[in-house]
Amino acid sequence: MLELAKKPKSRNSTPRHLSLRTVALTSFCYFAASLAIIGAAAFALDRWVIPELENRGYLESHLWSNENHRLNHFTYLKNDARKEDPVWRSQYIPVSAAHPGKNAKRILVIGDSFVWGDGSNNVNTLWWRQLDLELKRRGYGNVEVIAAGLNGASTHDQLNWLSTILPKYSPDLVIFGCVTNDPDEKDNNGKPYHKLMPKELPAEKKADSKLSRLLPNLAGQLDQINKLSRQAHLSQKSTALEYADWELALLKGPNFQAYKKTVSTVSETLKAAGVPAFVISLPAGFQNKTKENTASGQNYFESVRSYNAERFSALAPVFKSSGLLFVDTTESFAKAAAADPLLKASGSSLRLGINPGNGHPGPFSTHFYAVTAADTIERNFSPSAPSGISQGIANSERYINNPWRWNIGESDTIDGDLLLIGTGLTMVDKVLELVHSGFNGTLYAVSRHGLLPRAHSRTSVPAFAQTELNQELYGDLIPLFKAVKESIRSGSFEHLFDNASTVKMEVSDWRQVIDSLRPHSQALWASLSDKQKKRFLRHIRTYWDIHRHRMAPEIGDEIEKLTQSGKLKVLAGRLYSVNETSEALIATIMPRGGGQPQQLKVKRMVNCSGFSPDFRRSKSTLAQSLLTRELVHPHPSGLGISVRTDGAVLDANQKPSKVLFTLGTSTMGLRGETVAVPELRVQTRDLARTLLQSSQTMEFSMLQLNDVLNLEIPNDLPQARLLKQ
Repeated sequence: MLELAKKPKSRNSTPRHLSLRTVALTSFCYFAASLAIIGAAAFALDRWVIPELENRGYLESHLWSNENHRLNHFTYLKNDARKEDPVWRSQYIPVSAAHPGKNAKRILVIGDSFVWGDGSNNVNTLWWRQLDLELKRRGYGNVEVIAAGLNGASTHDQLNWLSTILPKYSPDLVIFGCVTNDPDEKDNNGKPYHKLMPKELPAEKKADSKLSRLLPNLAGQLDQINKLSRQAHLSQKSTALEYADWELALLKGPNFQAYKKTVSTVSETLKAAGVPAFVISLPAGFQNKTKENTASGQNYFESVRSYNAERFSALAPVFKSSGLLFVDTTESFAKAAAADPLLKASGSSLRLGINPGNGHPGPFSTHFYAVTAADTIERNFSPSAPSGISQGIANSERYINNPWRWNIGESDTIDGDLLLIGTGLTMVDKVLELVHSGFNGTLYAVSRHGLLPRAHSRTSVPAFAQTELNQELYGDLIPLFKAVKESIRSGSFEHLFDNASTVKMEVSDWRQVIDSLRPHSQALWASLSDKQKKRFLRHIRTYWDIHRHRMAPEIGDEIEKLTQSGKLKVLAGRLYSVNETSEALIATIMPRGGGQPQQLKVKRMVNCSGFSPDFRRSKSTLAQSLLTRELVHPHPSGLGISVRTDGAVLDANQKPSKVLFTLGTSTMGLRGETVAVPELRVQTRDLARTLLQSSQTMEFSMLQLNDVLNLEIPNDLPQARLLKQ
């Protein structure tokens, strides 16, 4: 009994001990598996789901970026880039935004993370990509925008890249995005003059930076939807504030002196390569410590304006002294941001302008930079304005944009040389006017080929008056110009006309051949494909123009005397840049075919390049209004606008207008040769007949025209109809 009364030993003590270990191990395994599943889900969400939503335009910051589909692969590579990958090890390798034509104009945008992105950006939210979309929207279809950048890169770094990028990618224009790292320089040992970042970061910033590196897309979206977190970023003393104070310190001392030399070297490198460039300021989202930190959008952008104005006002003279056009967007950016209802609000709306957490631009900012850059390109680098003429020079009294609104008189005497841009008939007329007015200096004339118009014959040269060209000459440039060359060489029209052998007329002058083609020029142009037309404009048009549009023989003799005496010097090359001093303009000419740049010191510069047939580059308010409202559409060749054969204007949807008609140079894309009086006479007659026939079948009233042009016509004005003659 006593034995039975004894408390039995626990048989489960040892198994209980083993069971606890088993349970703990099992729990750990479940916990680890759960973490792995959660991590995999987060990784999949970050790498695939969010980029796909961005590509489809479903996320807040990508509403106006709808062309992402072909860039999906790039987005994945960029977000998953590793330093050991040789393609991305040096992340200044340019990446193309689109797939343009073979002979596209290439624009290179170069800079730091404001160009390359901060790791969480989808490519279409970067401003260089928005520039590509903006140029396409304006009708510049054959333009390629590429980007080169590296987070934290300075102008010093970009200078080292140019030696590789310029010869490899041959850009037609370079744009430098000036942001926060640009004044950062290195000493002779490659060490920076100042430390880039503070040693310690707040714990919150450490965690946030780790999350951004691990799951950049997810972190970016959490940052968008977490209003309180963003406001906390604005109200706390963050890295951005300390970074800003460090950055302002770079504007003085040995660093700033080294920076001036770097910018000067960058300018010289670009000039040697013959590549124009400009610098655009990209206001950063940093604030001064002295400014009140607040979540108010308007106050925030006022602080941004104040901080960036201090920086860029110090940098602007550096760019100007080096001959680089500097476009400061600080004031216009602050005004645009303050006026936008979304940006004036606090909280989440701020991400549309600037990401408050790291100072990088949001969609509003990138779109603003892109539109500003596109405006700068159109004003300063489009064919309508001579290449190399910056906005500052265009506003100078020494530059004359319209040669017919300026004459040498008692109030404007010139003691020095003069440069004329263009070597066509406009230049010829202006040269003779200057010489006859008593101008005694040297006249320089520059154009891409340096060719002068040919002169008419002193004796009457009859053209071949046959109406039928050989059919094989239509639709292809090569047979046509072989036939022209052979006709001039052999002295016979048989290579051009079907029945030339039956008409006894020989070619005694090359002018006969050119004049004989004149009645057929519009039919020949119409038979060419768009590709052939662009080929003609690119390679042959200059030579056709100098033979087709000729000088009177007496004028030709006078021009020849001026060139032989050295009073008129014709240069073949490109106007690269123009700088103004207190006494003159210094023009840099890049010779055709290469060679050392030539500098000219002139008192005046006159634009004699003539009108641009490209409707998109017209300065006319009416033309720009018609384009904006899509009532007209630029012709694919870049000549005039799209029209029907009867002169009816085609809108953006290629629908003919019932009330808008045109003739003359605006129809060059359709007709090709349409500047001489005979062609204009025929067009005027045909258009008059069309309008009279239309008046018999439709009411053509001023109120109908008002519906198209939105004219201000009084309500009591009676309808005016076309009257039949």
